[in-house]
Amino acid sequence: MFNPLSALRTLLLLSSLTLMASGALAASSVLIWPINPTLSAEQKARPLWLENQANVPATLQIRIFRWQQRDQGNDYQPQDDVLPSPPVVTIAPGDRQLVRLTLTGAAPGTGEDAYRILVDEIPDVASDRRPANSRVQFRMRYSVPLFVTSPAVPEDTERADRSLNWEIVKEGGKRYLRIHNEGPVHVRLTRVHMDQVTLAEGLLGYVLAHASRQWPLPDNVRAGQTLKATVNAAEPVVLRHVGS
Repeated sequence: MFNPLSALRTLLLLSSLTLMASGALAASSVLIWPINPTLSAEQKARPLWLENQANVPATLQIRIFRWQQRDQGNDYQPQDDVLPSPPVVTIAPGDRQLVRLTLTGAAPGTGEDAYRILVDEIPDVASDRRPANSRVQFRMRYSVPLFVTSPAVPEDTERADRSLNWEIVKEGGKRYLRIHNEGPVHVRLTRVHMDQVTLAEGLLGYVLAHASRQWPLPDNVRAGQTLKATVNAAEPVVLRHVGS
């Protein structure tokens, strides 16, 4: 049974805010759950719930992109292996809408495939009766990770931290923490510390299977420090250092 208080605690953090005109500010008005959906050969469809917490109707567009990581960054490409239904919804104030995520292609034989679900709020320009030159329009974008898994993934996920290593690199006169994931599944990094220096108390980010990501380091991080992180919501662990 849906528990509004529980869902509120796991409110999806705003991934990005695209301003259609300068000076616009807005609070998040859409609740999305679950925030870590998965699909597999055994479960090719899963519900995604959207709830409108605003006092006006919300029109939302749902799209799913294949997610890869190249050159330390994220790359999103159109695909049709996983489809949302319906792809566009209008939700009345206080109501919620079921969107079905369906795997139309084959699940991976090993490891996992990564996707990003983008939910965009579409401004209701037609009902805005203010003069065009006085309107401040904005669009909220929410981003949810989606993974299509193979049967071996549960075991792989439990041991994901063993596939990680890290190094400090210099680029353009700046230092970065670069984390390599040599394993077959993604890692979600939270509560990341280098000795007494906090790099992220909440979410630092994801590193997909067989990929690398990097983040800028503060000036008070020194060589020889120990990197500790929570990997996929397990107990905090010390990550293996490589390089000089």
